[in-house]
Amino acid sequence: MDFLKKIKPAYLIAIVAVVVVVVAGLFFAMKPKGLEGSYASVKNSEDMFTGEKVKDTDTLTFSGDKFKEVTTTVTAGKVTHKDSWSGTFEEKDGDITFYGETNNGQTGTLNKSRKAILMYNGATLVKSDK
Repeated sequence: MDFLKKIKPAYLIAIVAVVVVVVAGLFFAMKPKGLEGSYASVKNSEDMFTGEKVKDTDTLTFSGDKFKEVTTTVTAGKVTHKDSWSGTFEEKDGDITFYGETNNGQTGTLNKSRKAILMYNGATLVKSDK
C-alpha cells in the first residue's frame, strides 16, 4: 500500500475518471439496440352464436430491421383463420414505424421497459420470454 502514497492525487483522480468512463462505455455498448424477439396479444372470447370458445392470437416478431406479424383464430380447438404480414420497421425513441402491411396499423409505441408495444389501433402486445 506504500505505492498508493507515492501517487499524486491528480493522477489518482484521473485513473478513477478513466475507469468510470470505460465502464460507462461498456454499459452503453452492451445495451441492446433495436427490437428483437416476439410480442404477442391473446384474447379469449366466446362465439355469440354457437357459444364455442374462441382464442385470437396476434404475434409480432422482430429480427434486425424486419418484422413478421401472424394472427390466428382458433374456434373450438380448430384453426379457423390465419393471416400473416411482413415488412421492415424503424424504432426511434420508442416510436415504431412499420413499412409494409400490418394488422394493427403503421405505428406503435414501445413502453420504457421495452416489454410492451401499444399499437395505433389500441392493441397491446407483450414481450414473450422465449
